[in-house]
Amino acid sequence: MTHAQEKNNKRKVVLIIAAILVAIGIITGGISAFFSDFVTGNSTITAGTLDLVKGTETITQNGTAITSIGNNNAIVENFNPGDVVTVSVPVTNSGSKSAHLRGKFELTGTAFTGAADASAFNTHFAVYKGTVNQATAEAGTETDLAQDATNVTWDGTAKSLTWVDPTPEIINGNSAKADYETETGGADTRTLTYTIYFKKSGKNEWQDKTVALSYAAQAIQYRNNTTADWTDLTTTEVNP
Repeated sequence: MTHAQEKNNKRKVVLIIAAILVAIGIITGGISAFFSDFVTGNSTITAGTLDLVKGTETITQNGTAITSIGNNNAIVENFNPGDVVTVSVPVTNSGSKSAHLRGKFELTGTAFTGAADASAFNTHFAVYKGTVNQATAEAGTETDLAQDATNVTWDGTAKSLTWVDPTPEIINGNSAKADYETETGGADTRTLTYTIYFKKSGKNEWQDKTVALSYAAQAIQYRNNTTADWTDLTTTEVNP
């Protein structure tokens, strides 16, 4: 092994990816409720349902599935400067309600223990929507979600960085349900795909560090909420 190869190996980062599903329980009861159910005489009005179901996620490193290069349990064992890791999670809605759908991420790990602010991450990492290859990521021509201060939150106590996708998509209600909802631009299944790029600026302080990525899908009803107001959410996490 050359000196250069040995030095590069020391700069590897372990990326642990945990994909979770967050099904949004729309507010029920109260005057601000989006929907509820009640009984009047012999008539019953039943609220619709929103029930996300996660498919099998795929994780690639530089275009190759991590299971094909000896990595398992959603762990990228050698995440080097210049690498891209892409996570894709298919999501369907088994409920009847149409919904806005967006991705959400949280990053923690030993890489951020001494961090003072979000720059500890976004100086050396970029996050892109969709599949982005190494050359495109290095060129920096795609929108870097990690640089969007409006949708990025830094927790100085937990040393974690959380961000949400600013452009949600629409997922339809399930056609197997009675009175299911469909919307213009909606789809029965959505695949949320995001790419993390470890910039070549990564220095030796990143050697042998761990970065833990929690990945989630969020949904909130579409009807009577067409501007995607995400402020009134209650969440239930469903592990993969």
